[in-house]
Parts: sequence; C-alpha cells; structure tokens
Amino acid sequence: MRGGPMRWLILLGFIPILIQVLMAQSATDRFVGTWKLVSYEQRRANGEVTYPKGRQPVGVLAYTRGGQMSAQIMPEANAAWPADYYNKATQEQLRAAMLDYVAYFGTFTVNEAEKTVVHHVQGSVNPGFLRTDQKRSYEFSGNRLILSLTRTVNGEDRSIRLTWERVE
Repeated sequence: MRGGPMRWLILLGFIPILIQVLMAQSATDRFVGTWKLVSYEQRRANGEVTYPKGRQPVGVLAYTRGGQMSAQIMPEANAAWPADYYNKATQEQLRAAMLDYVAYFGTFTVNEAEKTVVHHVQGSVNPGFLRTDQKRSYEFSGNRLILSLTRTVNGEDRSIRLTWERVE
C-alpha cells in the first residue's frame, strides 16, 4: 500500500479539524434561546454614560429556530407604583409606564460578515417601530450577547449598548 502508515497519520490529523467544522454553530444558531437583560447603557458623544432604564433594568429577548424574535425592556422596578395601578395610577404614571416600556416582535436575520442582526418588526407597543428593520451590531462574550446601535436623541447621536445573558 503506497504511503501506508504515513497517509493514515495525515488523515487522522484532519479528524479534529473535521469535528470542529461539523460542530461549529452558525451565528444564527448562537442567537436562538432566551436572554435576560443585564444592562442598558447609553453613551453620549462626550463619553458620559447614562442608564435610561436605570442601573437594573428588566428585560427579556427571545429568538427561535424558526426565525421569530421578541423583545421587552422596562426600567427597574418602581416600588412607588400601586399594586392595582390600572385603577389607582395617575395619568402621569400611566404615561411614564407606556413611554418607558419597549416591546416588539417579528422575525430576525443575521449577517455574519457584518456582525449585525436585523429585527424585522411586525408588532410593537411603539407604533413608530411597526414594519421597520431595527439593525444592531452584535458580539458574543461567553454566555452574553451584546447588541449595540447608534440612535439620535434630542438631536445628539448616542451609542446604546444592551448586554443580555443567556437564560436557556
């Protein structure tokens, strides 16, 4: 047999590489699951960091294998709210709750080359999000997903960084 044992050694050397290739997850696969919000930071042009939803915001982000997604974000719990707020909250409290809550759903696509994910919004608490594509840059760090975007707030560009931790 020509090349005999040497050929087998070379072929055996490729097995770990083949296993890595077969087991590698696509970026889309890495998104699938449920994520809880860890932080929501907003950075101004001068470097100042603010926390528009407080230092302990609450949120959940879900991606399915079928390409569906949903996101919900709200400020940290406010103990001043009455338990039966629908009947007892003031108009100002109700307005603040609505303006501070982010909720939308739709489909998503991942562009691995650009390291971006696009949320194709089909429904939202904010009518301005309906039928829009919300593009975010992404990075994975251990069991965390970091989504970043730039948004204009009061005429000023601000970098927004949301850090999510995998729940399942």
